[in-house]
Amino acid sequence: LRIEMMKSVYVFLIAFFLGGKAVAQCNSMQIFVEENSVCAPKMVRFNIVNPPDSALFYWDIGKGSTSGAETIYGYYDAPGVINASIEVKLSNGDVCRITKDSASVVNALPQPIFSVSRTKLCNGPDTIKLVDLTPNIVVRNWVVDGTSYNNANQAIVHSFVTTGLKNISLIAADINGCQGVNASKDVVEVFPNLKFEFAANKLSGCVPL
Repeated sequence: LRIEMMKSVYVFLIAFFLGGKAVAQCNSMQIFVEENSVCAPKMVRFNIVNPPDSALFYWDIGKGSTSGAETIYGYYDAPGVINASIEVKLSNGDVCRITKDSASVVNALPQPIFSVSRTKLCNGPDTIKLVDLTPNIVVRNWVVDGTSYNNANQAIVHSFVTTGLKNISLIAADINGCQGVNASKDVVEVFPNLKFEFAANKLSGCVPL
């Protein structure tokens, strides 16, 4: 009886030791995300810190549970919040469950819009005023008929030096660091100035040709 009791105590101590070791292993692991705020579309990398040897990993990064390695990648093309979790099955059969809510935020790209004061101009002194109407923009760059205005104000004035159809692009970055582009073709047309020529006429004097 005494020997049986000693065996029971021995088994209990081993189980207690192994259980404590498993808890310590679980507590030492955490989910690391490469970027906690990204712009869609984006590939995001997740990995587990302090992974044990010979373990199995089952990830859920907002796309359902999937088996993988210590590192996993997820592709996100729509805005939203990513909650990440992982089940780590240890070599002794124990399972660690680690979660990280709001592991990363996927932000939508801004959709730049702008207004144009005039779309038909005469060559020479005529100018146009362009105004960025995109909300929450902190940095904007304009390209107007090949002329760049970097780190520009919300409104700019431009004078064209040649005639024809003109393209205008607005590159706008928002408060999340996400950048959108509006490349519009044939926004403005600049017409050549009229030229008048006259000739002498015996009956009417000076007449236009």
